[in-house]
Amino acid sequence: MNQPRHMIVVQVERVVYRKDDSGWSILATKPQASDCGTAADQVGQRLTCKGVVNFTTKEGDRLKLEGKFQPSTFNGDIEFVFTSAIPHLPTDMIALLHYAVSLTKGLGEQREAYIWSRYGEEWINQERLDISGLPEKVQENWRMTIGLLRERAGQAQAIAFLVSKGCTLNLASKAWDEWKDSTVGIVSDDCYQLATLPYCGFKKVDQDIRHNFGITDDDTRRLDAAIVYIMAEMTQRGSTLLDIWQVKEQVLALVPLDDEAFDQGIDRVRSGARVVTLEGGKISMTADVQAESAIWKRFNTKLTTPKDVVK
Repeated sequence: MNQPRHMIVVQVERVVYRKDDSGWSILATKPQASDCGTAADQVGQRLTCKGVVNFTTKEGDRLKLEGKFQPSTFNGDIEFVFTSAIPHLPTDMIALLHYAVSLTKGLGEQREAYIWSRYGEEWINQERLDISGLPEKVQENWRMTIGLLRERAGQAQAIAFLVSKGCTLNLASKAWDEWKDSTVGIVSDDCYQLATLPYCGFKKVDQDIRHNFGITDDDTRRLDAAIVYIMAEMTQRGSTLLDIWQVKEQVLALVPLDDEAFDQGIDRVRSGARVVTLEGGKISMTADVQAESAIWKRFNTKLTTPKDVVK
């Protein structure tokens, strides 16, 4: 039976296992909130969560996970298998301070109360605390916590922005992994940049996302992305040297515009160093031309080394 997908918020109690090369992790967590009764029944209890976390996580972190509940193949207990994970920060500044203090070794409830009374909502801007007798090591821990909160806040805001524009949580997380603090700017300038990410393509962006960025049917960004998409598809099916008329035929079937618009699109992607036009009405992806040129150069150099020269 296919289990429904859910969104839950958890706090990490322990990172049981993490595979460094892929980020696949087993987390012992305590659920904080959910969109379903299954997790709600477990709020405050322990829940094992498994999936890829594309950033370093540790004890105390709060995460928003998207995935499915299913029985463990090991002991039959219910666990949560997730396909995307993002930091989840409390929006209330008092709750956020409590979270920050819980992450900072050496602080406690009494100092938490003092920080709030001393700084109010401005505590988030204090990289050094004015607390008499506070050890330098704790000051350093606090500085690291503030840096982490700022990074995670940027990540959470960028992902929330992309989700509001039609991206899945998984796609939004991949965008952050690729572009970090530049994510919102890159995607706002040209949402078809999302099509360059793994398991996303032109059609996904064209059907589900581009309208939310105000990209109309005749937008040049749409046509340029369609040219690159069609060329990549044709290259995967055969030669890297393509007939430009075949590319045009397939592009205009996908994005119905006139020949002049297509020619202008080719000029743009060529000037952007994404494609190369060749003699005989041929065209190739720039990356393919560069790769094949490098192979030929290496092969030619090998053939003309002194030991290969016939005297």
